[in-house]
Amino acid sequence: MNSDICAAVKDVLISGTQTLNLSSLDLDELPSDVFSKELKGTCILQLNVDYNDLVEIPKDIDTLCHLEELSVVGNQLKRLPKELSSLSQLKKLALNENELEMIPVELSSLTKLETINLVGNQITKWHGEFCEYFVNLTELHLDENKLYAFPESFGLMKALRVLEVCDNNLSTLPESFGNLTQLETLNLSCNEMKQLPKSFEKLYSLRSLDISDNKLEYLPETFNSAPQLQYFYADKNVLSALPLWFDSLHSLIRLSLSNNQLYGNPLPPDFGHGCAETLQFLDLSGNSIMELPESMGELKVLDNLHLGSTINELERRNFQNGNWLRKLPENFGYMKNVSKLHLDENQLIQLPESFSCLENLEWLDLGQNNLEFLPDSFGNLLNLWYLQLSKNHLHYLPESFGNLTKLTDLRLDNNSLTGLPASFGKLLELQTLDLFNNCLIKIPKELFELKKLTRLDLDQNDFKSEKIPKLTGFQIHYAKQDSNMKDDDVEKTKACKVNCDPVDKIGIECLKEVGSDDEENVKEKDQEECNYNENALRDAMRRGLSIWKSHTGK
Repeated sequence: MNSDICAAVKDVLISGTQTLNLSSLDLDELPSDVFSKELKGTCILQLNVDYNDLVEIPKDIDTLCHLEELSVVGNQLKRLPKELSSLSQLKKLALNENELEMIPVELSSLTKLETINLVGNQITKWHGEFCEYFVNLTELHLDENKLYAFPESFGLMKALRVLEVCDNNLSTLPESFGNLTQLETLNLSCNEMKQLPKSFEKLYSLRSLDISDNKLEYLPETFNSAPQLQYFYADKNVLSALPLWFDSLHSLIRLSLSNNQLYGNPLPPDFGHGCAETLQFLDLSGNSIMELPESMGELKVLDNLHLGSTINELERRNFQNGNWLRKLPENFGYMKNVSKLHLDENQLIQLPESFSCLENLEWLDLGQNNLEFLPDSFGNLLNLWYLQLSKNHLHYLPESFGNLTKLTDLRLDNNSLTGLPASFGKLLELQTLDLFNNCLIKIPKELFELKKLTRLDLDQNDFKSEKIPKLTGFQIHYAKQDSNMKDDDVEKTKACKVNCDPVDKIGIECLKEVGSDDEENVKEKDQEECNYNENALRDAMRRGLSIWKSHTGK
């Protein structure tokens, strides 16, 4: 017998513990005599053989007649022994991450089962015979299988509180599904469903519902769970409208409806009233929303609001992936708890005056809109540390902009800025600044004050040819000479190992304007102080200092 098994069995026999842990022992089999001889007559309640290489469970498992929990996670089981049906006291069965293609009907005799975990197998069918007997089953986990349907008898498992069946091939649910009135958590994401059964509206205990990544065109007209629902995810469907019960979501904490086809003003007028005291996260990104209800301003505890693009900023191109908002409700700024706000890739032409009331805002993306100016009160957003204003039509920034002293990351590329306000030099915490493709004709003197800058892009402006941005502190790092190298290889190594560090690693001490009058003096000083290659610096500014992957493109 394996020495590790002997030690574990001995511990059970000596200490009298009711748990036998044989997990992660690289076992390819469980010797029958472990159960038939060594453990016969013991009161083992829990058996754990997770993460071994077992291809079967020995028939003598039935000697553990008191067993309440059996866990065989992460093995190579293709079938279960019929003797398993003798474990009449079994309450929890974990068989996830195996190779099961079907569930033996013998399991139907395990009427005390409360939890079954079959995640990550190859199961294609749930037998109708089970449903009649699993009257005590409260949790069923069937994620990552190949289920294509449930039997009509599925609704007989009325004690179910948790049902997880994401990442299967379900196209429909039985009409009896509405009888599962005790369901509190339901995950149907990543399936093939085009509609929900009429009985779905009967469910009245749901707290968490995930129907994302399906092909749903509409939601039920009524829904008994609406007042209790706390988490609702319906991303990646083809929803074009929302039902009226959305203004009855009095307990809602998180709502995500990204990547649908919501059009116009899809939220009911009283949406903000219903979840004013509970909603913390709202994602409506990647739709075609043109208008928001005035009740939005009543979302007092909302922390994260996403109304923009679902594409990562580093992958953006010049197309619309957000929504089609031209304006925001006048009371938009009353959502004073919001700390993160996505409004990118919309059609905003201006911000409401109340916008400056978003006193807790820390992260703001207004990229790719039609803003020509920011309100003078914009500088009241004192907690901002990240600000994205790329791809707008800004000609100037308000003088109050310098009040944003917590800013560390500022993107202003692809605008029409001809200069910066005098207060800009107060942004002493600024580390990243993108001014790519604006209308600057000279290096703004305000940049001279920004001692913490580590990433800067000034490319594609209208600087005169005799004046270029210069970053001091840039050095060439030569590779150490290998003692095995030939002498004539050393120079080659020096030439090819010039370290044009990425912009976020360059220590920028100051910015200077370099003109033809002092060019020779500057060259001589640079040679003495930091011995860097100016051509390499120029190349780095042109090639490597771009903060975005791509500023332009289709």
